[in-house]
Amino acid sequence: MKRSPTRRQLLRSTALAGIVAMAGCSTTNRESNAASTSTTSSTSTNDSETTATTTTESTLTPPESIDDWLANANGYQGDALRYGPGSQPSIEVGHPVEDGLSFDPPVIEVAPMTNVTWDWTGHGGLHNIVALDGTFDSGRPNAQSGTSYHYIFEEPGTYPFVSEPHRDEGMRGAVFVKEPPSTGNQTVDRWVVDSSNFDGTVVDRTDVDTATVSVGTQGNRGHFAFD
Repeated sequence: MKRSPTRRQLLRSTALAGIVAMAGCSTTNRESNAASTSTTSSTSTNDSETTATTTTESTLTPPESIDDWLANANGYQGDALRYGPGSQPSIEVGHPVEDGLSFDPPVIEVAPMTNVTWDWTGHGGLHNIVALDGTFDSGRPNAQSGTSYHYIFEEPGTYPFVSEPHRDEGMRGAVFVKEPPSTGNQTVDRWVVDSSNFDGTVVDRTDVDTATVSVGTQGNRGHFAFD
């Protein structure tokens, strides 16, 4: 004969069912909370990356006036050192003046398709080369003597650059890329094209008995020119 469940057995079964149901609810809530936390963390990370990118782009922008900007460049004396076509100019990174926080020469003028090299001296700590308009970038700052970086300037233009760790301390420079001046005589041009005060003009003095040329006028990063 089959026995009917007693009241005590019914109560025990009901209690066990309630415990199982509560455990299921607790697990569901924990999973829901975990998913919510993960989503929030991911959003926060993306916001941080966006902010960092925006800050970098806003701090490295070409100046409105290149002359005013270069006025605060360490080692700059007011004129660019010109290199004619076919030259392979090099710029020292960390010239041992201004505590090593300068380029030498800081400003150069070159013809299109010129390969310019920057050579690290080991002075002044960590340096890199970054164009303000993003045209070229040597990468992470480096203090190792013997490091070099080069870039071929194909297009005419003005290319201001800095060493990022010291840009606010005057470690800045520029490359002017333009067609060199010409007299129309290739032999003469090759001889005088590197002089910074040469503009292609040939002064006619055939109508006078005596022609005067000044020696030691302003030019070539000092008083090293004729006029």
